[in-house]
Amino acid sequence: TWEGVRNYVARNLIRDMRPGDKAFFYHSMDKNKTGVVGTLTIASMPYPDPFAVDPASNYYCARSAAPGMENKWTCVDVQLEEIFPRVVTIKELRAEALLQGSPVANLSLLKNSRLSVHRLSAQEFEHVCEMASRK
Repeated sequence: TWEGVRNYVARNLIRDMRPGDKAFFYHSMDKNKTGVVGTLTIASMPYPDPFAVDPASNYYCARSAAPGMENKWTCVDVQLEEIFPRVVTIKELRAEALLQGSPVANLSLLKNSRLSVHRLSAQEFEHVCEMASRK
């Protein structure tokens, strides 16, 4: 389960996801290795995030759990498809975006790196996968 998304823009993008959609596994916890580490497939339709109403969860949302309130947070199940042979770093994506005609020139991740969900074109997705295979 990809739970714990607590940003309205990201939540709205998750609501548009469908089984079979492709996604990247993006690692952001290590400043030296922030970047794309592999690919995922969306494995379920979006559904209310059960962690939002679980008081024991780090992702608990008192507002969603309040009597008479609906759970406003959404999650999806994902399936790991591939771990890349190397991390495609955010620094590398930014450098690639500067190349004339680069398919990642308009990558929303480069404009709003704090958001965990971004829409990508098929061309952008394939280009990042190709970058992962470079030495």
